[in-house]
Amino acid sequence: MVSYLSIPLYEKPHPTTSPSRPELSQAGRTVLVLGGSKGIGHAIARNFCAAGAAKVIIAARRPGVLEDAAVKLAEAFPKTEVVPRVCDMLNEQATDAFWDKISAGGPDAAVDVVVFSGCAMPAREPILKQGIARAWGDFEGNVHAPLRHLEKLYNQPHHEKKKFFLYVSTQDIHNWDSAPELPVYQLSKHAGTCAMQQVAREIPATDMQIISFHPGVVYTEAVEKTGYTRDSFPFTDENIPGQFAVWAASEEAAFLQGRFAWSNWDIDQVISGDIRKQIDADPYLLKTGVRGLIPVLLFGQTAQVGAMVAKQLQPEFEVIHFIYGSGWEAATAAELEPVLQGKEPKVSKPNDIGTHNYARPPRAIVFGRGYTPEQAQEVHDRYGHIAREAVAWVVGDPSKRPTLPLPDDYAERRAQEVKDVINGWLQEGATASKVLLY
Repeated sequence: MVSYLSIPLYEKPHPTTSPSRPELSQAGRTVLVLGGSKGIGHAIARNFCAAGAAKVIIAARRPGVLEDAAVKLAEAFPKTEVVPRVCDMLNEQATDAFWDKISAGGPDAAVDVVVFSGCAMPAREPILKQGIARAWGDFEGNVHAPLRHLEKLYNQPHHEKKKFFLYVSTQDIHNWDSAPELPVYQLSKHAGTCAMQQVAREIPATDMQIISFHPGVVYTEAVEKTGYTRDSFPFTDENIPGQFAVWAASEEAAFLQGRFAWSNWDIDQVISGDIRKQIDADPYLLKTGVRGLIPVLLFGQTAQVGAMVAKQLQPEFEVIHFIYGSGWEAATAAELEPVLQGKEPKVSKPNDIGTHNYARPPRAIVFGRGYTPEQAQEVHDRYGHIAREAVAWVVGDPSKRPTLPLPDDYAERRAQEVKDVINGWLQEGATASKVLLY
């Protein structure tokens, strides 16, 4: 998921992903680009040639188009051996025969980098209108086929070095409104991207680096066949994903193992700074899936108000623990540290408020109106360093204290104020812990 990230986009190829950089050299490597005869795949193949790859194999179904593409690359990059191979990469039997031929060539024929740049041609129809049989074909092409090529790469009999597998995905895996007329394309590409991240959980980047990325909206033959014209979108320069693939097959990109990125992001902001800190701190950032509610630890004076506020914070936020009463300082010392570490605390004063789901540490600590900003700051200063991620420490603004008697909708109104403050912090990036007033 790409929630709470705001990264500038580049309209031209980024200097940091340039194939001319020595750090991105592909010298000595054999690169296989599946779908490399046209469009995005061809741009990726061209940039690997520019990065000095020893051999670039481009695989596609149409012999004539494939040969023409290979000739162009060979003429432009005479130091790279360009090999055209006819292969229906979405066909299981053709895939087996293709990789059997590579394996038969011995160690010299082994592949170091695979880029899966093809996709099943989507239908611009609702799922049930096009029919499940037609829809399932997209899953074969966008999930089964890349997994099969990934498996073949990993299990090569003559390759002990680090390998790289790059999956050309799409923004549609998270931006559902970008192409609602292509529901199965969105669904199957989402599943394919999820499959990549699941395999990456099992294999360290030192063995095989696996990264999925959105190439931008590039005008290709496939796009044209789907019914779009050059005026449909402000299309992306094809060298943006072309260069990004070269960078993704370098050690600089190892921190994105199993994750999803946009090829036209300002990559310098991803490599370093606050964005990088978020990535390093959060193993689920830039991955597909449902993160669920934002976990919150709540401080309050009474169980009655605590229960009402916890309920009002739903559905966006999940109160996982509640500390209250006159002994709150002792309870904080005993309970806050383990909760911030994602561990179950030894509770001195048990209560039924909160879910007691400690699998994820709180991203927000909320203090009720009975606490001062000075007390919140003191707790932050004493325990904030324990948190694995940035935490919002939210406390009432003294200048906005309610008057007695409290209105009937007091808990609802306070909860909404807290939501607004935390959501504002999240939208800013949620990269730094700070005390915030509501």
